Amino acid sequence: MKTIAALRGFYEGFGIIFLGRTDWTTKLVHGSGACLPRTVLRRFVLPDEANFSAARALLGLERQEVAEGAYLTSRQVGNLENGGSFTKKSHDCLRDFYMDRGVEFLSALAGHCFVGLGVRRASVEVRPPQQLWVNRGDHVFTRIPTVWKRNQYNNSRF
Repeated sequence: MKTIAALRGFYEGFGIIFLGRTDWTTKLVHGSGACLPRTVLRRFVLPDEANFSAARALLGLERQEVAEGAYLTSRQVGNLENGGSFTKKSHDCLRDFYMDRGVEFLSALAGHCFVGLGVRRASVEVRPPQQLWVNRGDHVFTRIPTVWKRNQYNNSRF
């Protein structure tokens, strides 16, 4: 536990925000993941593809496993994770692979485009962090999943 606490402290020192809520009655964690704070947009901009390597880490998969599951080559996955050259088709295949496995991509609106800031396991129990949007497929972003009801969170606005 000391090692985990030290690692968490190390990453939090760089601004990483760990996500999720534990339900102690079921001992399940809802919405686990990590993201950068929206304030980093003032300092630098991350390409949306930077979230692909975070998604792979969240699921604990090797690059080859992802490539096989997404019907891509390992090199294509590497290019998508590292901002190398790629096609829209390979991008969509990889995004769909992760979304089919319950990964949500978190983004913030920066100017007239969305910038990827993190990933989490899909959750209807836990709303996304304030001022972040969830990619719901083919670049459709939403603040409130259709299964959530406003009164579920005391009519609070996100």
